[in-house]
Amino acid sequence: MSRKMLINATGVEELRVAVVEEGRLEAFYVETAAQAQTRGNIYKGVVANVEPSLQAAFIDYGRAKHGFLQISDLRNDLWGEHQTPAKGLPPLQDVLKKGRQLLVQVVKEETGNKGAALTTHLSIPGQYLVVTPGHSHVGVSRQIADDKERSRIKEVLDSLERPEGLGVIARTAAEGRSKRDITTNLKQLIRLWEDIEKRGKEAKPRTLIHKEEELAVRTVRDLFTSDLGEILVDDPVVFQRVSTFVGTVNPRRKKIVKLYQQQRPIFAKYALEEQISSVYQPAVRLPSGGGIVISPTEALVAVDVNSGKTAGGRQLEDTALAVNLEAAAEIARQLRLRDLGGLIVIDFIDMRDRSNQRKVRKALGDALKGDKAKTTVGHISRFGLLEMSRQRIRPAIDFGATRTCPVCQGRGLLLTSEALGRKVLRDLELKLRGYGGKGLKVRLAPETAHHLQNVKRVELARLESVSGVCLELVADHSVDLDDCKTEACGEPWAVTPVPKEPEPVAPPPAAAPPKPVAPAPAKPAPAEEGRAEAAPAKPAARKRRRSRKKPAPEAKADAGEASQAPAPPVSPPEPAPQAAPQSAEPAANGQTPPEETAPAAKKRRRRRPSGAQRRARAKAKAREESQNGAAPDAGNQGADAAAEG
Repeated sequence: MSRKMLINATGVEELRVAVVEEGRLEAFYVETAAQAQTRGNIYKGVVANVEPSLQAAFIDYGRAKHGFLQISDLRNDLWGEHQTPAKGLPPLQDVLKKGRQLLVQVVKEETGNKGAALTTHLSIPGQYLVVTPGHSHVGVSRQIADDKERSRIKEVLDSLERPEGLGVIARTAAEGRSKRDITTNLKQLIRLWEDIEKRGKEAKPRTLIHKEEELAVRTVRDLFTSDLGEILVDDPVVFQRVSTFVGTVNPRRKKIVKLYQQQRPIFAKYALEEQISSVYQPAVRLPSGGGIVISPTEALVAVDVNSGKTAGGRQLEDTALAVNLEAAAEIARQLRLRDLGGLIVIDFIDMRDRSNQRKVRKALGDALKGDKAKTTVGHISRFGLLEMSRQRIRPAIDFGATRTCPVCQGRGLLLTSEALGRKVLRDLELKLRGYGGKGLKVRLAPETAHHLQNVKRVELARLESVSGVCLELVADHSVDLDDCKTEACGEPWAVTPVPKEPEPVAPPPAAAPPKPVAPAPAKPAPAEEGRAEAAPAKPAARKRRRSRKKPAPEAKADAGEASQAPAPPVSPPEPAPQAAPQSAEPAANGQTPPEETAPAAKKRRRRRPSGAQRRARAKAKAREESQNGAAPDAGNQGADAAAEG
């Protein structure tokens, strides 16, 4: 089965490489000028800090963030006298001191706030071999399954001369290669390592010692296998580099490298743009109608398998098995395309048959065999979940091409218009408390402003009525959907101090009679004077209003009698403050009462008592006075009676 490698290098700041098999995207790599890859680079670093609690060190290797070096990534020959295999590894702080210089290699790119992962176990890859300084191990890639071929390659490697302490591993590309090809590649790698070692001793700290090949050459080196039938490059400069590299490692296959010169973009001709765009989407459709949803999180990558519109077989178990087998192959492909690593949890469709579960697990393992990253696949649990891990070689493909949504903060959920309207009304109610302006301009997202103006008119009118502030809603596309911006408009209100009201005076108890007033010595007077006695003075006006009540019939009858009975002389009452003015009313005998002093100015106008109320008060006052002064006025009453007779 022939594969094609397409290299798109016409972009100024971007280089893309795609591997296509029968028109289907199988591998995709992208590198930009702003995010050049550092994985594989070798630096001369300096120990900046050692953390005993982590048993790790932070290495300053010339980048903005310090690299992270674990104790397991320290090469054996660097332990020196502290190496005691029988007792285990000693504490890292006893071996590494601040300021010590080391040759380190980047094994994991920087991601987010985390620095790059470093190691002192250096590895220099070639076309067929990988040399590992500091190790004497000889190995063969596990991707080579044929036992006879593995034994042959192992014998070839053992027969080759190499420096002491230099290990070598045969790559997958070494399968079927002659001893001469393998020997030539080993000599090239030995010369490269000697040059790196020499520069590492002479260079200053925090210096780049060895830079990994660019993306185009690196991809050709890693994926240059016998089933690769054609390499198309659309840029002459990159074409020359790739052609030179292929001619060096395998001159007989140099002809497969071709320059693409057509007007139509190379990725558009092979219908790759749409497939590449789907890599950034969470949902992937399956040919049978089902689908998978990939959701990366901080802790793990969750993959959900759905049956969708898959036509079921005779039994539900058969349908679940068919969809899960299809999903297993697609999940392995998507993990490679998206460069997803770490812990991965797959939620397959539930299957009761244990044999079906083993079939799905085997299908996933077979699909992952062609993956360059190391993978470990677990078993399907009783909950239908399968746990696996994948080596994180580089950041995920969407790391440099996407950003977190500023509205939903990466959740993928937004508030509804109804919920947003309630939130804005609560914010406005809080804003209007203590606000001293005449108007307030509120800037909202168009959707929120439309909802408030058409659905929340009553609530807006209530806020304006309660606060006395005119609200002006403005639709602004620059405002976030769940946000509102306010600004004052109009001149502020003139704030006037509110005068304090006088404290109300409690009225006297209704049941308690007023205290009697001692009468002054009465002088004998003619009968006319007795009848011309002035009406009793009215009590001071009260603060509280009294409800109107109709006088009883007895009060009307007694009012006439009280007008004929002479009132005892009383001391004038003290003028009450803020008394309500009363109009003079003729007495029962036809004489006017004495003129009263004008009451003090008042803050609030009181209602005048009715005529019935005034007569009832006069009757009660007359009755009290008649009881208190009946004895002294007996002679006067007799004289009046005689005069009338």
